[in-house]
Amino acid sequence: MKTWTFLFTDIEGSTALFERAPQSYRLALAQHFELLRAAIAAHDGRAFRSTGDGLLAVFDDSAQALRCGVACQQALAAAEWPEEIGALRVRIGIHRGPAEPAEGDFEGLTMHHATRVLDAAHGSQVICSTIVRDDAGALGQAVQLGDLGLYRLRGAPEPVRLYQVQAVGASAPAFPPLRTAPAFTHSLPAVPTRFFGREAELQELARLLIPEPPSSQPRRCGRLVTLLGPGGNGKTRLSLAVAERLLTSYSHAVWFVPLAEIRDAGLLPDALRCALEIEPEADVPPLEQVVRHLRGQPSLVVLDNFEQLVPDGVATVRTLLERVPQLVCLVSSRIRLELQAEQDFGLAPLRLPPLTGTPEELLRYASVELFCDRARAVRRDFLYGEANAADIARICRALEGIPLAIELAAARMTVLAPPQILARLGQRLDFLVGRQQDFADRHRTLRATVAWSYELLSPGLQKSFAHFSIFRGGWTLAAAEAVLGADAVLVLEHIAELERCSLLIAKETRGEMRYRMLEVIREFACERLSGADLDASRARFHRFFHTLACEPWDADEAARLAALDAERDNLRQLLEAGGAAEERADAAMALLPFWMTRGSFREGKNWVQQTAAGLVDPVKQARAINVEALLAWRCGATDEARTLFTGALRAWECFGHERNAAAVLNNLAIIAKQGGEFPAAVDFLERSLVVFRRLELRSEEAAVLNNLGEIALLTGDYPRAEELLHESLRRQRAQGEKISMANTLHNLAELALRQRAYAAARAALGECIALHIELDTPAHEAGCFLTLISLALDDGRPRLAAGCLGALRMAMQNGPTPHSHPLETELALRHDRLLALLGAEEMRDLLASGRSLDFSRVLDVAGNWDSELDVFDAAESPSAA
Repeated sequence: MKTWTFLFTDIEGSTALFERAPQSYRLALAQHFELLRAAIAAHDGRAFRSTGDGLLAVFDDSAQALRCGVACQQALAAAEWPEEIGALRVRIGIHRGPAEPAEGDFEGLTMHHATRVLDAAHGSQVICSTIVRDDAGALGQAVQLGDLGLYRLRGAPEPVRLYQVQAVGASAPAFPPLRTAPAFTHSLPAVPTRFFGREAELQELARLLIPEPPSSQPRRCGRLVTLLGPGGNGKTRLSLAVAERLLTSYSHAVWFVPLAEIRDAGLLPDALRCALEIEPEADVPPLEQVVRHLRGQPSLVVLDNFEQLVPDGVATVRTLLERVPQLVCLVSSRIRLELQAEQDFGLAPLRLPPLTGTPEELLRYASVELFCDRARAVRRDFLYGEANAADIARICRALEGIPLAIELAAARMTVLAPPQILARLGQRLDFLVGRQQDFADRHRTLRATVAWSYELLSPGLQKSFAHFSIFRGGWTLAAAEAVLGADAVLVLEHIAELERCSLLIAKETRGEMRYRMLEVIREFACERLSGADLDASRARFHRFFHTLACEPWDADEAARLAALDAERDNLRQLLEAGGAAEERADAAMALLPFWMTRGSFREGKNWVQQTAAGLVDPVKQARAINVEALLAWRCGATDEARTLFTGALRAWECFGHERNAAAVLNNLAIIAKQGGEFPAAVDFLERSLVVFRRLELRSEEAAVLNNLGEIALLTGDYPRAEELLHESLRRQRAQGEKISMANTLHNLAELALRQRAYAAARAALGECIALHIELDTPAHEAGCFLTLISLALDDGRPRLAAGCLGALRMAMQNGPTPHSHPLETELALRHDRLLALLGAEEMRDLLASGRSLDFSRVLDVAGNWDSELDVFDAAESPSAA
């Protein structure tokens, strides 16, 4: 029996067309037959039968049949049709197989199967079966095929893969799903609640998991993707969402296998067989049945909650991947499977809303949207708006964006308002309890969720897990080794295993990994640390962070500041309860440069006051008074600072500590200079300079020279100011003191500005700003922006000056610098000058535009204005003269 390729056609909706306009339809039908017969003949085919509104044609060559199908649709689309009929939409199906010629017709099952292929298509669509594609070979530049997946055709014993046929380069029409049943029925459960956020994760996962075209090469990536994260983070919901998105791509060959209730890895093959709805066969192992079932089609299997089956169940996954090349697995787990094919996909909590913003702005965050949706589900009268938006945002932040925690908190809206919920989140493990009957036991409380992961750990890991809870805000490997007091290799192994189990988060910062726990996990771990273990951990913790706080400041000030920034929460814990009062006071005072450069003046002052209260050593008491005075001065409490400095000076002179007394004289000079008492300030500085030079204290000497230079600047003695400031800067450069260099460069910029040497002013200020950016010292932004405003004004760029004024106001609003009266006075003077130049309307617009101006972009290190800032001078501006 010979094998042929058959092309069948049919008009979509022919009966309705005939009933609407019988005569016009008859004319259109004849025209349609004429077009189809011409295309068939032109491609070496033969029309052997008409079906009333369609044709049956036969071809020896499958490639010609495919080209003919495209040509038919092109001819039909180009034709003109009666207005009352409109364009005819013709479906075309192409199939190949053995058939027996019989009196101008053909007989055999192939004819029935070809009819089923035709029936699956929509009007204007051409589809063909796999056998046609395989027989056609290379189709050249005219025709392309798109895989539509496997389908069941009535009467066909096996599923048939169908392809859409179209012209090369033509955009694929958006046809509905084919008019026949997919070969497979997915097993995704219906989800009763809405899914929020995660669009970026959905897109990335879909890209990883989508089927790849058939190839002799192994799949590029994504055969095994493990969605990792702690309990309650939304792994299951995201798995279901991406699986649903890929249903069409996999022709519904998508199966969801829930594993949370299975603890025995030996039951995994049975769970797979049940999820795939495969009837058991005697004497055939379940895994073998699953392999046979999956082999015929690219398939996606979602293995949900796999962590308790690691490592024993991993062998089953490996077998499936090895024996079913077209299989893709998405695994949700708190633990990696550690297979070579595995690609990790860590799932972070939902993005946290800011602390401020309008209700509309806050509702754009999925965490806030999730809370509101779940709150409405339990309280029909719940209204979101100005009254509660900020508290809801704080709840989401306190719960670190963990979806389960947010849902459990929203469930409390039946009996508590948002401020009441917020007040109770200190005991979140017991407060957040779910009562929904369809919640799994492990999700009924946050405690149960974390306990599920904890119970999978070995005793040794459980102990390390508890010890790590002593850290706040994260820790380094060195800190972990110190606190655990264990072998370094073992500590690293335990960190790696806890990270693998999604109980730690690891993130690289400045070339070093830091580790942290979500707060709910840390709270659970903290409950497991008590007695002698707790005392030992605390002692080692205090020793490590006391050493860190009291380390001398070396040349790499930026690295030191960054290290202290990272450990700020641990340092607070040290100062709060870090052993002996004397040690805590030493740490608080040693952190003075940190408090000063980071603008944490009030916090530093409070810590020094608290820790110094228990000091009995009079020398340390005097040191504490001096440190407190410096911080009080930066807080704007000038009178308090002067009183404290005076007391500290008397103490150091009484003790005979020349160096410390000279340092206090320098500080008193700063207070006097700020009050305009310039002769007194110079007297203090010259007295201190004598001591520092005699003791050969180069850093202190450079600082005094800078202060003397600033007074000369303020009193108009510019030559003297230039000499002193340049000498100070030379010494600071030699010693690599970047914090001090930045202050001196700022003074040099002010000096050059007053002398109208604008290029020199920009160069000094550009380097000053570059140093502040490197050191991350936001407390100095206000002073630099104030100078930038003056420089832009005098340099003929008033619009840029107004933008800088807007940026300064934003920095003052968000930053740590107190708003001193002199600063406010200077701002008011510059504002009035700009207002007179620009006018009220333009001034308002420029202030608003400047609010987003980046401090780091205004001047480069060489003192050049950023070219992108020319936008502020785009419109014609009046002269700055």
